[in-house]
Amino acid sequence: MKKEIQDMVDNLKEEMDLVVKDRDVPRNVKEKIKNAKKELENEEEEEDMRIARAIYLLNDVSEDINIPFHARTDIMSLTSQLEEINELLKEDEDG
Repeated sequence: MKKEIQDMVDNLKEEMDLVVKDRDVPRNVKEKIKNAKKELENEEEEEDMRIARAIYLLNDVSEDINIPFHARTDIMSLTSQLEEINELLKEDEDG
């Protein structure tokens, strides 16, 4: 993974940590965000699969009716950033 993309992923994981530390976010939502972060850190999988799984988990959690509005916005932002990283990976593969 290119350094630029890795830096983006590292920043994204830091943002995930901030959402997890938010006291207003329900515990089950925090667990799903932690699981999404673990997917990103799973070195045994290809980057595109890790990102796809993390996107799936974040999309799933964003539909939870118990999420405060600001946290839903943060989760949607995380998902958007992951999709951008995924596009950069595809461009990188295409050459």
